[in-house]
Amino acid sequence: MLSRFINILVVIVFPLLLLLGCNDSVILPDDTIIHSNDGMYILCEGLWRQDNSTLSHYDFSTSTLVNNVFSVANPSLRLGDTGNDILYYNGKCYVAVSTSKSIEVFQAGTTKSIGRIVFDGKIEPRSLTILNDTLGYVTTLGDDSVIEFNPSTFQRKKRFTVGPAPEGIAHWKNLVFVANSGYGDFRAKEPLAGSISIIDAFTSSVVKSVYVGPNLLTITVDTLSNKLYCYYAHLPSQKDSLGGIVQYSLPDLIELNRWRIKSARSFSLYNQNSFLLFLTNDGIAKLDVNTKGSKPEVFIKNSKPNEIWTGVSYNSNMSNPSFIVSNSKNYSVNGSIMMFSKDGVLMKELQVGLNPTKHCYNSLTR
Repeated sequence: MLSRFINILVVIVFPLLLLLGCNDSVILPDDTIIHSNDGMYILCEGLWRQDNSTLSHYDFSTSTLVNNVFSVANPSLRLGDTGNDILYYNGKCYVAVSTSKSIEVFQAGTTKSIGRIVFDGKIEPRSLTILNDTLGYVTTLGDDSVIEFNPSTFQRKKRFTVGPAPEGIAHWKNLVFVANSGYGDFRAKEPLAGSISIIDAFTSSVVKSVYVGPNLLTITVDTLSNKLYCYYAHLPSQKDSLGGIVQYSLPDLIELNRWRIKSARSFSLYNQNSFLLFLTNDGIAKLDVNTKGSKPEVFIKNSKPNEIWTGVSYNSNMSNPSFIVSNSKNYSVNGSIMMFSKDGVLMKELQVGLNPTKHCYNSLTR
């Protein structure tokens, strides 16, 4: 009876697997190890306090998408609640998981878990930056601090007190830049809200703070031309006020340019760092950062305004470069990744997990 049941199961399931093989999305057995030298992880945040953050992985060389890849590679583990940031460094990926108070570390390509840094109290990991094999830093939104950790041994090191509600973080040489948001209106009047806190990794101390603008969220460093880019969103209560993108020189932090903009998110540099890439409510925008008086230009429009785009990056594959968007739809259903050609043509859209945001390529060359 059992053997007959198995035979029936094979007859039914095997054709279905063949059909799935014709699709870009493939569900692999739990014991399969995924290898890819040309892939991208998509962090899907899920919903706060639902413990449903997941990772998807797309292999550009085989056009294969694997959803919930962390659980596939680690059947006994969950990524946690809520995945806020993902960073590739030296063959490993690091995921900041806020409500679960942890940084998950796994091997890029195989997605096999190799360690977890666990925090307690109000420490909720938000955003990550890694300087070298022994120095990494993570912002903690609820603790007004930055925690130093060792990316190789996964040991927690020093705690730095910064401004209220630190969110974005980046580094340039030995300097670590921290965006103190003030959590919008909630803590906007507190000291250092809207400022950058600067940590010197060599002296292991907070050395300076510079005010940028209200509700400072994002920091990006251009290591080619030694510039720092900051985005502040202004306060939600000030509905007619504009936020801004501010460009500073490094290391002296002299303001070079300030662009006023209504909304922006998911920043990255591309095209030899001559353009800043980000999302607006209208679609994908780019900003010429080397030309005085330039203005942000939306060059790929979101044709479905009811769908919310939450992440963008540039895939620099020379044979098929593309812009990749995380589409969270309405936050309550599974989202997708959308791949656009350089000319703005939608080439592919694939379903991923709930609330996709960050993209992480398994290579430092991207």
